[in-house]
Amino acid sequence: MSDDRFIPYADAMATQPERLDAVVRHVRGQAPVTALLSTRRPVFVGIGASLAAAAAPVHALRARGVAAHRADVGDLPPGTPALGDAVVAISQSGRSRETVEALSAVEGRCAPPS
Repeated sequence: MSDDRFIPYADAMATQPERLDAVVRHVRGQAPVTALLSTRRPVFVGIGASLAAAAAPVHALRARGVAAHRADVGDLPPGTPALGDAVVAISQSGRSRETVEALSAVEGRCAPPS
């Protein structure tokens, strides 16, 4: 039986640069960086490699004086109070069901996950 949610490690590592490039192109069209910089407390959520990828924007925003944070989706049970004034969900593969579910559980989100 095949589990389409499973990505072999070697495949994930081999395709990571292309996937990250695709994310950059997508985000530029969806959420202007200036809007993110105008938030006071953005929070990036993800799991595994996606959570690790959140370290870069958190570091860049903190260097600009923005109180950015990141959280593992396992730390967001249903009904979690809003952790910041913007929540950005990251899924390296685009197939992280847990990330979408965690985003849905956070109170006060501005828009449904797409």
